[in-house]
Amino acid sequence: MAWYINLKLAFMKYNITVHTLLLIAFLASASRSLAQKTFVDGGLRYSVSSEAPGEASIIGVDSTATMSECISNDTLHVPSVVKKGKNEYQVAVIRQNAFSGHCGFSVVILDDGIRLVEYKAFAACPRLRSVFIPKSVEYISHDAFSDNLLLEEIIIDQDNPIYDSRGWCNAVVATDDDEIVLGCMGSTIPEGIKKIGDHAFDGVLTLQAINLPESLESIGREAFRNCTSLRSIKIPHGVTSIGAQVFEGCASLMHISVDDRNTTYDSRNGCNAVIETESATIIAGSGGMIIPDGVRRIAYGACQGIDLLTSIHIPGSVVQIESGAFGSLKSLATITVAPTNEVYYTPDGCNAVVERSTACLVTGCRLTVMTEDADIKSIGDMAFWGMSPTVLSFPQSLRSIGTAAFACSDELKAVYIPDNITEIGARAFMACPNLRVAHIGTGVETLPQGLFSWSGRLEVVCISHDMKEIGPHCFLGCHNLNLVNRATRGEP
Repeated sequence: MAWYINLKLAFMKYNITVHTLLLIAFLASASRSLAQKTFVDGGLRYSVSSEAPGEASIIGVDSTATMSECISNDTLHVPSVVKKGKNEYQVAVIRQNAFSGHCGFSVVILDDGIRLVEYKAFAACPRLRSVFIPKSVEYISHDAFSDNLLLEEIIIDQDNPIYDSRGWCNAVVATDDDEIVLGCMGSTIPEGIKKIGDHAFDGVLTLQAINLPESLESIGREAFRNCTSLRSIKIPHGVTSIGAQVFEGCASLMHISVDDRNTTYDSRNGCNAVIETESATIIAGSGGMIIPDGVRRIAYGACQGIDLLTSIHIPGSVVQIESGAFGSLKSLATITVAPTNEVYYTPDGCNAVVERSTACLVTGCRLTVMTEDADIKSIGDMAFWGMSPTVLSFPQSLRSIGTAAFACSDELKAVYIPDNITEIGARAFMACPNLRVAHIGTGVETLPQGLFSWSGRLEVVCISHDMKEIGPHCFLGCHNLNLVNRATRGEP
C-alpha cells in the first residue's frame, strides 16, 4: 500500500484521486488495445493500426511458431499480403528490429507492395548474404541491414522510382540525388555517384577497401564509421564536403590521402589525414597520421577509435584541440607537444596535453600519469574517453572532472575521488564495463546525471554524509550495485 499512499499524496494538490488516475490509465490501455492489434501468421508477427485498418506491419518473428511458410531453400520471402480470418491486409511496413539477429536465412526477398523498411529491420543476421528490394519500396533506413558481416549483394528492382542499384553496385542508391544510401561488403561505387550519405557504410565490419569515383562531391557524417577492416582510402579531387566522424572506429585504417587537385581538403606532406585546407583543421586521421606543422585545429571526432595510432605529437602551430578530438585510442602510448606551442604543453612525465592558460588536461592516453608537479586543475570533457588509463591517481591540485571524461574505459576497475575534487561532469564514468568500486570524496556534493550509467559490474559506491543530490540516471543499468555506503567525513 505504500505506493498507493505516495501516489495519492503526490496528486492531492491537483485534487485528483488515485482511483481517477487508475481509471484513466485503464481507459488509455484499453484504447491502445483497440487502436492496435497483433496476430501471428506463418511465424511472423503482424500489427494492424486503426489509423490504417487495411494495412499491416511486420513487427517481429514469433518464437513459438514456425516460419516454414516464409522460408524455403534458405530464402526468406517477406509477403506483401496477409490474411487473418475473413480480413486481408496489405503488408506495408517492416518495423524496426523485426528480423534483427535472425539466423534462419541467407537470402531475403521482399514482395512487391512493401513500402517502408525501418531502422535495423534486418540488422545482425549472421548468415544474410543477399537482399532483393522491390519497386514498391519508398523508404529504406540507412541501417536497415547493418552489422551483417556476410552481406555482399543488394539488388533493387529496375522499376523502383526512388532507389536503384545501378551497374550491379550492390548498394542502395537514391536515384534523384545520385547518393549512396546504404552499402555492404560487396559494394562498389560507380562513376556518376555524387554523394555518400550519412552512415551509408556504418558498421560494415568486413569492408577492406573501396574506390571513390571522380564524380563524388560529398561524404556524409559517419559514412564509414566502424568499418573496422578498412585499411586505406583516397579522397577524390571533386569532394567539397566531408561530415564529422567520417572514419570513427576504423580500427585498421592506416592510410588516408587526398587528391592533389582537391582545393577544399589536403593531406599535405603525406600526413595520412584529411585537412580542411582553408582553416588548417584536421577532420579525419588514421593510424599512420603525423600532424604536420601548420595545422591549427583538430576537430571533434577526428581521431576516435583508430586503434593503430600509437603516438601523437602536437606541433607548435596548433591553437585548438576540440573536446573529443581523440578518443578510444587503445594503442596510444605517447603524447607530446612541441616546446614552441604557446597554447598547450606536456608536463614532464605526464604524457598528456595540458592547456597552459587553464591548467586543463584536454587529452590523455592509457599511460598518462597526473603528477603533483604538473599542477593540473581540471580534466577536460572526454579527455580519457575510451582510453582505459593504466594508472588513475588524481593530484591534490585537481578540482574538477569534465563530462564523459573517463566514459567507455574498458579496463578501469576502481575509482577513488579525493576530497579536493569538488565537481564531476555528467556521464564521467559512464559505460565502464569492468568498473567495480567507486569512492566519492567529501568535496563532491552532487552526483551528476548518468555518472555511472551502464557500468554494469559496479558493485560498491561510497559517498559522504555531505552529499546533497544524486542526479537522474546516475546508476542506470548498474544491475550489480549492492551497496551505496554513506561514509563519514575523512573515511577512505
